[in-house]
Amino acid sequence: MSKVPDFAPRFQVNGSSTLKVSHNEWVRYNIAVSPPEDCGFSFEVKINQIESTGNWWACEIGVVYKSKNECYERGCIGGSIGCCYISNNGNFEACCGSGHDYGQPYNNPGDVVRMTVYADKRVEYFLNDESQGICFTLFESPVIPAICVSSIVDLELLSYSEFDDDVVPDESSEDKRDTIPQVEDPNYIFE
Repeated sequence: MSKVPDFAPRFQVNGSSTLKVSHNEWVRYNIAVSPPEDCGFSFEVKINQIESTGNWWACEIGVVYKSKNECYERGCIGGSIGCCYISNNGNFEACCGSGHDYGQPYNNPGDVVRMTVYADKRVEYFLNDESQGICFTLFESPVIPAICVSSIVDLELLSYSEFDDDVVPDESSEDKRDTIPQVEDPNYIFE
């Protein structure tokens, strides 16, 4: 059974479902929700433009651990405060300071990225409706869905939904957690 919030998806900073910015340093845009701890959630972002202005990663789509949100207002998501899927190389990063082989890059106009966090805290990304695999298990909650950019971007937040534990990964989803470091200490901070 799905639980759908009674508001349109929007970015917390500008109150809009679209994000058109240009940055030369990492700036994070939280999506204006913090899902309940006992449910899963999913959100979709459409890429209209990503153009690197210095940092090759350009854009990260992921979550920030709520306990670390206010301590780290700037900086990339995956470095020490959450986990993310990286635009220009398709890598995944989770509190470890470097990306790891994961999925396909998402930097073409029209690409749609969906992040799904299941009720059991497993994380899976989809690119244009194709699973990139299960990549991580969150070690702490609650989390805040977020997008972090260090480039010229034009993104559109297409959807956000919450759901109970009856939504599970498809049996065909590849489990890639054994190839990506799984940090389990919520106090871990990459140095």
